[in-house]
Amino acid sequence: MTPLILLWSDAWIDVDEARTVAGNHCRLSTDRADLQVADAVVFPVPTLRGELPESRSHDDQLWVLWSQESATQYPQLDNHTFVAQFDLVATYWLDSDLPIPYVVSRSFDALPPLAPLEQRSPTPASAWISSALDKCGRDLYLLELMRYLPIG
Repeated sequence: MTPLILLWSDAWIDVDEARTVAGNHCRLSTDRADLQVADAVVFPVPTLRGELPESRSHDDQLWVLWSQESATQYPQLDNHTFVAQFDLVATYWLDSDLPIPYVVSRSFDALPPLAPLEQRSPTPASAWISSALDKCGRDLYLLELMRYLPIG
């Protein structure tokens, strides 16, 4: 039987696309009624809201903690008691059990080739911020840094 993976809460992904990518390797569900038969349950931290099942439905069921967000935004990622409830951790951290980087390898094919050093911008840094949430003060840090670096 093809393994069933239950997404416990909104994973901020296109589930239909994920089903297509998974093909015949596994089945994906977003229906919590499937908890009883799921082989693995993925718990996306940003939408979890602390609502875990009381226990696993069967001994072979894997629980997976999933987040592409920082522990600054979601402190439970640094809470060892919380994290210990899961069999696998999937984050953007390279030391995760299942690293899930922001950029997938096929994205690199669409990038232009690197310009020779002499043709590159003299601007020494760039910033890319994908969320308005700023609990760590990065925006103020960036504004201060911009006072000392050339802006391109």
